[in-house]
Amino acid sequence: QLRIPTGEILKRVGELEADRDVVVYCRSGKRSAWAVRLLQERGLEKVANLKGGVLAWRQDVDPTLQAY
Repeated sequence: QLRIPTGEILKRVGELEADRDVVVYCRSGKRSAWAVRLLQERGLEKVANLKGGVLAWRQDVDPTLQAY
């Protein structure tokens, strides 16, 4: 797992492998949606946003996940 803050996404895009699936997430899904668009504009095709972010994941999948 690679963690890249959204503020560093452009300078660290080279760390991502273009042939691997990448799921981008943040708290609510808005910043990660923006990051996905940036990555796609730079040629990465296998990127997806975790819609609704960690908040939705917690609500729909894992309620034991700590809220932040």
